[in-house]
Amino acid sequence: MLRKASAPRVLIATFGSRGDIRPHLLLARALIARGHEVTLLTNEEFVNYCRSFGIEPVLLPTPVGRLLGAHSAGAPRPGLSALLREANEFIATAIQTCHALTRAADLVVYNASAFFCAEFAREQGKPAIHVALQPLLPSRRAPLSLLSGAGRGSLSTRLSHHAMRVVPLLLHSGIRKARRQTGAGARLRPWSNPLTVGLHYADQVLAFSGALVPDPGDWPGRKTQTGFWFDSSPPPPLSEEIRRFLAAGPPPVYIGFGSMVWRSRANARLVLEALRRFEGRVVLGPAIARTDEELPPNVLRLGFHDHAPLFPHMGAVIHHGGAGTTAEGLRHGLPTAVFPVIGDQTFWGTQVARLGAGPSPVLLRSVTPSTLADTLRQITGTPAYARAAAGLAAGLAAEPGLDVAVQLIERRLEERAVQQKRPASAELQARAGRPRGLDMGDLLLPSAALRRAWHKVPFRKAATPSRTALPLS
Repeated sequence: MLRKASAPRVLIATFGSRGDIRPHLLLARALIARGHEVTLLTNEEFVNYCRSFGIEPVLLPTPVGRLLGAHSAGAPRPGLSALLREANEFIATAIQTCHALTRAADLVVYNASAFFCAEFAREQGKPAIHVALQPLLPSRRAPLSLLSGAGRGSLSTRLSHHAMRVVPLLLHSGIRKARRQTGAGARLRPWSNPLTVGLHYADQVLAFSGALVPDPGDWPGRKTQTGFWFDSSPPPPLSEEIRRFLAAGPPPVYIGFGSMVWRSRANARLVLEALRRFEGRVVLGPAIARTDEELPPNVLRLGFHDHAPLFPHMGAVIHHGGAGTTAEGLRHGLPTAVFPVIGDQTFWGTQVARLGAGPSPVLLRSVTPSTLADTLRQITGTPAYARAAAGLAAGLAAEPGLDVAVQLIERRLEERAVQQKRPASAELQARAGRPRGLDMGDLLLPSAALRRAWHKVPFRKAATPSRTALPLS
């Protein structure tokens, strides 16, 4: 099909778990609805999930899929060396694919797993936007959220933000192969920090709530904190089975651990034993529901299910602490208990507890049936948790969310059209809030970016220019 000449082209590259993909699908759908042409590059295991949003993605096989259980039934899980080989093959293919797709795009949106997109955009002189679903910017005051966000002093806090340099070191053969084949990515080095590649070139969109995570005051770069991105479209109707269960009693507690399929059988035994000690009503989500054991009538077993239509009917939630699951639960004012597994999950559980919406997080591997039963009683019987969660829900509702990200993208697209000395559509100019006679001056980067201080290593104590976000109106 021929593309309309005036349709701006946006590449969205995102890899990870279901929670990493969903916000980018919401963004892609919003951009398409506003007349943009969108190419979404993501994990192959989410093809059907993408299509449920009306998006036909470009797919790559990823080691994340293997790690999260996207392999043939009965097949052994790959060992560490096999995963590293697969990861290097993936990074080489992903870099080549992203390089080719960037050449055809007017603007690139990427998450941290597609960090190399920032370098390709810079080399090709195209605007880039990094979407962070959790705090990833370097800071002397706040440790890296991916390492639980817990620091033991200023040195460990600063070092935590360099920890991700190990990723390119493990993937150096794949990066080197892709650089040879594309002739691009000159600045992608084995010691590069994937969280800061493109830091002072790309816009940094912080797609998480300031009510949970306020700016510590020293995040660098051109940052825009939007709040969490929620689906504003009407949720699909619940199944007849779910409606019957909900109508049979008071709001139940949701227990689910998302994509965290490790120890799923042990998790199922843990939850079922705890439910024998808890007389309340419970809905079981992923990573627990895979059991053939007969369940009592106060328990409903579900597989993967969209949280948006389900959570409004819950009384509380217990989950792994993924950013999206945490946001959806707090959006509906639900008391929340977090049993984290990896990454930033402990960080989100800590924020929930700090703000009084639930108990302190406990690592899932340390949870016992007695612990879980006690937690169920706590979050259903502590009014203070419900009050704090309701206050957070009001804070989340006041944040602009996805709309601000869409506005920023349209601003950058209009600026690129001016930079190329071709007129953007009148509709896009109106959305971007720019007159037709915009001066070329300082479009993709503020003038401060031309000064050497903008390219110093984060944490340098020398004075740096103001790094506030560009205005959107």
